[in-house]
Amino acid sequence: MAVNIPAAAEKLRRLMNLGQIIQSHALSFFHLSAPDLLMGLDSDPAARNVFGLIAAEPELARNVIRLRQFGQEVIEVLGGKTNSLSNLPIM
Repeated sequence: MAVNIPAAAEKLRRLMNLGQIIQSHALSFFHLSAPDLLMGLDSDPAARNVFGLIAAEPELARNVIRLRQFGQEVIEVLGGKTNSLSNLPIM
């Protein structure tokens, strides 16, 4: 199409993409990997989940929620739209 994208638009698009990466990786790591990595594979499998991790590490849970919220706010500020989960309260 031979369209030249302005440098500012390219930078804004990249920032929105980085906001998405931040919020997505925070969610993915905390829900999928962190219980096994932080609680250990030898811990009780019934407690080795996101709820067990929240009970064991409440400050970590708050930080992950804040990190995800930051990524969503970057997207919202730059794009003017966000998903419905961004309005969840911080613990």
